[in-house]
Amino acid sequence: MQATGADPAEVITAYREALKIEKDNVQAHVGVINLLLRQRDLDGVAQQLAVMEKVQPAGSLQVRYYKTLLAFEQRDLKAAFEQSQQLLKAAPANARFLHLAGMIEYERGGYLQAIAHLGKALPTSPSPVAVRVLMARSQLRAGDAHKALSFVQPLLDSSNAMPADVYAVAADAYVQVKDGEAAKRMYAKAIKLNPTDTRSRTAMALADLGEGRNEQAMAELKSIASADAGFQAEVIMAMAHLRAKRLDEASSVVAGLETKLPGKPVAPFLQARIEELRGQRDKARALYEEAARRGPWYLPAAAALASMDYEDGKVAAAASRYEKVVAADPQSVEALLSLISARARAGAKADDLRAQIEAAIKRFPDAEVPRVMLVTHLLEVGDAKGALLSVAEGITRFPESARLHEAQGVAEMATGNFNQAAQSFSKMATLQPNDVKPLMRMQELQEARKDIPAAISQLRKVLVIKPDYSPAQVRLVTLLSRTGKTDEALAYAKTVQTQSPAEANGWTFEGDLQASLGKWPAAVAALRISLAKLPDDGTAIKLHRALVAAGRQAEADKLEAEWLAQRADNARFIFYLGDQAMGRSDFVNAEQRYRKVVALDPANAVALNNLAWLLQRAGKPGALEMIGRAMDLAPNTAAVVDTAAEIHSAAGQLDKALALQKRAVELDPQQPMHRLHLAQYLIKSSQKTEARAELQRLASLGTSFARQEEVQKLLSAL
Repeated sequence: MQATGADPAEVITAYREALKIEKDNVQAHVGVINLLLRQRDLDGVAQQLAVMEKVQPAGSLQVRYYKTLLAFEQRDLKAAFEQSQQLLKAAPANARFLHLAGMIEYERGGYLQAIAHLGKALPTSPSPVAVRVLMARSQLRAGDAHKALSFVQPLLDSSNAMPADVYAVAADAYVQVKDGEAAKRMYAKAIKLNPTDTRSRTAMALADLGEGRNEQAMAELKSIASADAGFQAEVIMAMAHLRAKRLDEASSVVAGLETKLPGKPVAPFLQARIEELRGQRDKARALYEEAARRGPWYLPAAAALASMDYEDGKVAAAASRYEKVVAADPQSVEALLSLISARARAGAKADDLRAQIEAAIKRFPDAEVPRVMLVTHLLEVGDAKGALLSVAEGITRFPESARLHEAQGVAEMATGNFNQAAQSFSKMATLQPNDVKPLMRMQELQEARKDIPAAISQLRKVLVIKPDYSPAQVRLVTLLSRTGKTDEALAYAKTVQTQSPAEANGWTFEGDLQASLGKWPAAVAALRISLAKLPDDGTAIKLHRALVAAGRQAEADKLEAEWLAQRADNARFIFYLGDQAMGRSDFVNAEQRYRKVVALDPANAVALNNLAWLLQRAGKPGALEMIGRAMDLAPNTAAVVDTAAEIHSAAGQLDKALALQKRAVELDPQQPMHRLHLAQYLIKSSQKTEARAELQRLASLGTSFARQEEVQKLLSAL
């Protein structure tokens, strides 16, 4: 009857007639349950399972399997997970059980564990297409689009008819590898096979938005939203309105989303974004808090609240946001790494951070992102060799990871192995053929090789592919200016202004260039326009500096007062003011500024270093504590080590000072002041021969070192 397309109700009746004759017939029970599952009659499934359980042997795996499947369909993921573990304990190689366990892990967000289960299920699965599709989706969620494509490719190459899901997941993978044309072809096939596939229709509408067909895209999204129980269409519509600053329209979409998803975190999160853009910070915070209350595992809400905490100088509170997400969703790699980053910002010691990242790698051995994070951390603390060893281990496990090949190239550059770096970036480009990031990395390499013409040429290639790519625009203007091609750079800045009149970049470029020429009135005019278009800390700092240089101190003071009135806890701007005070030897003001920065941002090693130096200079307590904190954060930063040596010397700890100063010279042998300080400490410790050698090296620098008079005095006194 099923083979000939009979009415499911008639099929169920036939199965039940069979059960009247043979009440323990497993095939008949399973047949009824499967049909009821297809009809989403979960109450009926539960009733049939209860009947089946009475006539089956105690602990029947069939009964336990369908109970687990029912819990999964009822969205009771906790019960489904626990029951799936018992199934796997009883039959660890059963392909159906492994497939179901993979489905459950996927919905729980345990993508790496889902991959492990599905990989075991695939060779013997009775439904290999479904397993491959879910494996591909899991790989996508785990961030490996290339592996996702490798699992779905045999299905695309098959001559057999495939379900729409195959093309939809392939399209998603092509989106991640930035092959837009292939993605659109796959989505079109998915929609043709299943016109009700709202997910693929939504993705096509999103592609239309990206290509400027806004009216067509928004009409399609409205159509999807009205007919679909899901929420992706509404989210995309809301974000499109937000980008266009159509806040009332965005709010209207979010209201509909709240009706569709009551009690879920998505709607209050989006409304909070809207309130932030309206300048209603308190309302936004309350809505973010509501989103976090509804979904303690919802990372976007935690990240938004943490950002607000940072703005308010509450660094510990920011870290606690991520701690709550990790507690609610211990399988989230992203949440754990966000927590580690927050702890770094809160001033955690470098060794502690390394231990935490290594623990994350052990906990999630199939995730590449923690490995990238470890490489980045090792490079930040100056351990380039350690970074290379770490990234080599990662590539052994993830040979097709573009991110790890990128990290390898960066580490090779840090050790001066430019040829190997080029090979790594070339591999990255092979893995990301439609992305400009590998081209930007090659440009960085050309700069490191001091081949500036080649770097400029590379940037022009990037901008042909992606004309509005801001990092390439910024670097092109910088290099043109540095090589004396200021007129060409100014012309390009004007081009950017014409191309993107609503964006600030073009005017920022012009302001920077005019400032480099000492044309302060022109710089001020351009930077004012830039700041009006995008109120940004960096632009405010540049404008303040330009006003001071133009002799317009009253306007600079007004800008400072207005900026801090709206952003009293803005650590970046206050740090800049501290630097300005230090530059004009206003040490009292500088100390006040740096104290404020350290309170707002305890992980700012430079502010801690500068504050320590000021306290030592003024004979105030706390210098050793501050420099100790700076050393914990930046143990391989020569300037910090140099300050630490000076403070320990002043405290009478000459042996410690000498060891630190030698380390400073080792870290930055081209900085003559570090050698001068080393010579001074060597003299104090009666090591005259070693001191003379350092002073003679300084003397050989001639007029390139401004402290030659002091060098000669020290030499003559030996």
